[in-house]
Amino acid sequence: MKKGTYGYINHAKKISIIASILLFISIIAIFIIGLKLNDNSKANIFSIISALLSLPFAKIMVRAIIIFPFKTDNIEKYNRIKKLNIDGILLSDLMISSQEKVFHIPFLIICNNNVLIYLNNHKSIDLVSDYVKTLLTKSGYNHKIHIYKDFEELINYCNNETKKEFNINDEDVEVEKILLSLLV
Repeated sequence: MKKGTYGYINHAKKISIIASILLFISIIAIFIIGLKLNDNSKANIFSIISALLSLPFAKIMVRAIIIFPFKTDNIEKYNRIKKLNIDGILLSDLMISSQEKVFHIPFLIICNNNVLIYLNNHKSIDLVSDYVKTLLTKSGYNHKIHIYKDFEELINYCNNETKKEFNINDEDVEVEKILLSLLV
């Protein structure tokens, strides 16, 4: 499943947990096989292989720990946004990492040099707004950032905008690439 698609967080959790378990079992099995084949001596190639496998295991575990507190927003909200038939870029289940924090953005729409962000976590509004604005400005884009803590406000804005011209330009596609590059 691609980053930025609906259900990504729940899918990534499952994959991370399964991969962690399989790698852990593999590490233990390879180490034990090495012990049995080498008269209980740890000085063998199997010990090295199991030690090297601990690196991807650690990477996957860190990702699982970061993802674990977040969840995919409900499907009804996603379907309501999709029904609007917005000619914009809709991203969902975003987890953007900054130096201070990992932000969960349930829904983000990019269109007409605007970035519309819906947040469940009201404590992060200023941090997300500042971070995304700074990031886009440093990349040379002047997109206006709109943060919505109320889902109905986002829907109303989109309904009003669809009466006007609501479409994607080349800069919007580039902004999507920048945002997707930051995802956990």
